[in-house]
Amino acid sequence: MGEHTKNPTISQLYPDVSYLDIIQLNYNSDKEEYKRIHMKTYAIDNVNKDLEPARNLKWEASIDFSVHGNRFSATIFREDLTSGFRSMTYYAPYSYKVYNVLGLKEEQVRAGLRLDELNYEKRYRAIWS
Repeated sequence: MGEHTKNPTISQLYPDVSYLDIIQLNYNSDKEEYKRIHMKTYAIDNVNKDLEPARNLKWEASIDFSVHGNRFSATIFREDLTSGFRSMTYYAPYSYKVYNVLGLKEEQVRAGLRLDELNYEKRYRAIWS
């Protein structure tokens, strides 16, 4: 009979923040100085404050015997793992804007592109993170 305990690693307890960049505007021009890109960045906190050590209770029983020079062996065991942890990915909803750059002129970009003056479509997407 025994108990096995596995504690989470430091990187599982305090994982780095993940960043997700979604492109909202991508204006391409033949002239390098007029190219523009705008992204919305989400910082995803991966900390799980409820993470606890995994405990596994085990027991085992064996019997060995010999009959007429033949050896017989039998073992039974049981494991009870009622807790545990693992890394996993999941879908999460994110919102963003897609700006309409059709008809945008280089003169507008040169004068200073203002996002609040552009038409956009609000979108939502579930992203695997």
